[in-house]
Amino acid sequence: MVELVRGESEGDTSEEVCRQLEFVRNRLVCFVYFDCCWVYGPFQGFFFGFTVFITGVLCVVLAAKGKLMSYVYGMYNTIGYAYLAYINGLFGEVMLNMLFFVPMNVVGFYMWRKNLQGGKLSMRQMGLKGILLVGVICIAGSLLLGFSLSFIPGKIRLTSML
Repeated sequence: MVELVRGESEGDTSEEVCRQLEFVRNRLVCFVYFDCCWVYGPFQGFFFGFTVFITGVLCVVLAAKGKLMSYVYGMYNTIGYAYLAYINGLFGEVMLNMLFFVPMNVVGFYMWRKNLQGGKLSMRQMGLKGILLVGVICIAGSLLLGFSLSFIPGKIRLTSML
């Protein structure tokens, strides 16, 4: 595990590091003002919510750089966000995170690890057949998720939003 963590920021320019730190600083200010002071009251749940945010940012940045460690941060972010969604009654978000993103994190981690070549991942562009397959799976999954959510009592019907 230590070997995975070591070198995650290797090769980052000082401009990239400054941009990432500035983004985190700006989000921290907004997080304290909007999320903590308006939603939860002063600093209730601040640390957990902020760690979920930070791991989400780290997951995206590291995935864009082709780092395997992005899946570790992504798993914490996914489970943490699912918990926050659950306590706020957002059951669709809970289902999406726990039934899709958690399994895909596990599959992605092992597939990525298996395809490392010399410590680097070779990235390829998806072909038209793959893009169409992903589109069909997304539409079918959305319909299945919507159907599953229809069984939750006290739901908001789609027609009430129109």
